[in-house]
Amino acid sequence: GKTELVARSIAAMLAQRRKVCFAIPRRQVVLELRERLAGWFPKAKVTAVFGGYTQETDGDLIVCTTHFVCSSFFIVLNTVEYVRTAMIRAVLFDMDGILCDSEAFYMEGTLAWMRRYGYQGTLQEICTIVGTTMEETYRILRDLLGGVLTEAEIAAENDRYFREECPLNYAEIMFADVPQMLAKLKDAGYLLACCSSSPRHTVDKALQEMGIRLYFDCVLAAEDIRRNKPFPDVYLKAAEKLGVQPQECVVYEDSRPGTEAGKRAGMFVIARRDERFGQDVSEADMITDNIREMTEAVIRGTI
Repeated sequence: GKTELVARSIAAMLAQRRKVCFAIPRRQVVLELRERLAGWFPKAKVTAVFGGYTQETDGDLIVCTTHFVCSSFFIVLNTVEYVRTAMIRAVLFDMDGILCDSEAFYMEGTLAWMRRYGYQGTLQEICTIVGTTMEETYRILRDLLGGVLTEAEIAAENDRYFREECPLNYAEIMFADVPQMLAKLKDAGYLLACCSSSPRHTVDKALQEMGIRLYFDCVLAAEDIRRNKPFPDVYLKAAEKLGVQPQECVVYEDSRPGTEAGKRAGMFVIARRDERFGQDVSEADMITDNIREMTEAVIRGTI
């Protein structure tokens, strides 16, 4: 595998009495890589440097946070990619707004049926429900309607509208390249999980209609956890089920609560850029435009 290839490459250079140096601009990754290299080569001196360094930096294997060009060091750019990629073993996906454009469908439909009950507000106000649990959604909608309907009545009307008047076809709203990128990640050896705040029956229906259930090693829904996003529970449980550590996971999210959940879980968070719903995802480690960009970042080790 990649790990064996990297280890052999480094061993050959050390045998030639060459220093092997890695430049990685993230402090946590530097620490992780130093620990991994020390395990591979217990007799070598592994040095971590944060920021600047000199040609006299002592060590056989040097990991630093500053990119460099220095003739006295042997720089292995491909090895940096391989080692960083090897650290990530799983990609954890949100569903709504990540695998399919269901957020836009639900927001417009919710606005339509709420107008019938006298709602005079804006679509943007309704968009505050993005990323929330169903219970929180019904509470917010009750407040927006001024208490005209109870939360139970809102739940019933919402369910009736999307079941009878405007049913959702997930295959039609699936984002471009989703099956292809999931297949690409699986082929590259990554474990995949779908971690949604939606009810189990909704998640199962969506994945089945999109034809992508087979790609996921683990699927979690609202019923599977006690505390929903922004608590980290769903992502920590997914990591546990997959048999990986939080730092070995990438989370792909589109909402503020989801982004916060991933960060609180201690994972690397990539957010999908979408300015329609007013979601602040600035806390994410990386922001991409689509699943293709996210997949390429993970596989190339550029995160």
